[in-house]
Amino acid sequence: MADSIRLIVQKSFSEATLIIDRLYVKNLALNPLQENRIKHRSKALVIENDTIDNARNKYLRHTPKLLHNRDRLKQERSNINQKKLQYNS
Repeated sequence: MADSIRLIVQKSFSEATLIIDRLYVKNLALNPLQENRIKHRSKALVIENDTIDNARNKYLRHTPKLLHNRDRLKQERSNINQKKLQYNS
């Protein structure tokens, strides 16, 4: 919990017991991480789409760079979603 909020709560509710929700702390940590993932995914999409367009303009066949698990950068997120769906089924 932020120090300013903690101070306000302690002054306003001096008899109260202060409890910090772990899900709140988890969200504080994971939200910036998710924003970072979205930025990198968007950047990967733009880069791969540009290389596809460049290859198409030069009448060449596009061969994407592969990750260690044989996914393309563009596919990485969609495969994670598919694995979640399989797990939840």
